[in-house]
Amino acid sequence: MKAVKAGWLICAFDDIREDCGFLIADGRVEEVLTNAGIDSLTEKGTLAAVDVLDRRESIVFPGFVNAHMHQYGMLSHGIPQAGDVRDFDTFLSNYWWPYIENRIRKEQVLITAEYTAAEMLHSGITAFCDILEAPYTEDDTLIAQGELIENTGMRAVVSLESSERVSPENGMRCLGQNARAADYFAARSGVVRGAICTHTTFTCSDGFIRQAAELAQARGALLQFHLSESRYEPDRLCRERNLTPAALY
Repeated sequence: MKAVKAGWLICAFDDIREDCGFLIADGRVEEVLTNAGIDSLTEKGTLAAVDVLDRRESIVFPGFVNAHMHQYGMLSHGIPQAGDVRDFDTFLSNYWWPYIENRIRKEQVLITAEYTAAEMLHSGITAFCDILEAPYTEDDTLIAQGELIENTGMRAVVSLESSERVSPENGMRCLGQNARAADYFAARSGVVRGAICTHTTFTCSDGFIRQAAELAQARGALLQFHLSESRYEPDRLCRERNLTPAALY
């Protein structure tokens, strides 16, 4: 058992305690108690002094969670916008897809995963959900990315965005990589999990989305996707099919 003393302990947004700390056993928080209570356990010999981390000069709080992350996207930071971009449609077709997503391979995925993990940890983020968008990447990329994240100690969900924008065959290949990663990390029972991921209603057919949902359901994995990707998606779907994206899903 170990203990952490804090000057201020933030247990939740509405539960902030002064001069309190907590006990850790088997990697889990067992109990929140006062710093005086921790001292009492040390005096009784229940805790060894070397097992007490003194952070009374600090505010201690749970790690932040980044619920939607594109680790590979940092490659676009600071680069000039290329292509003829007039709206969201042309942003994707003339810039983001050809200049960013289509160029991503495993080498770039691992570099950006390591860099952004360090950046998130520096900001207090300890868990995140990532969507890789790289239709041409190697078949073992997602597992390699997850293994790298495991080594940082962060909790994460990894997935590869799958769609039919390149071809139906490419979409199924990407779904397969999701499924293999979900199975692989579920078997490891570690801090990383896999998810099944699709893009949007304008790059995926109804049947493709249904197949993705069935893959997720069969293995108890998350199904994640971009819902109402800017105003472009709901406006287009409403115009073409008189549906909202939420109604279609």
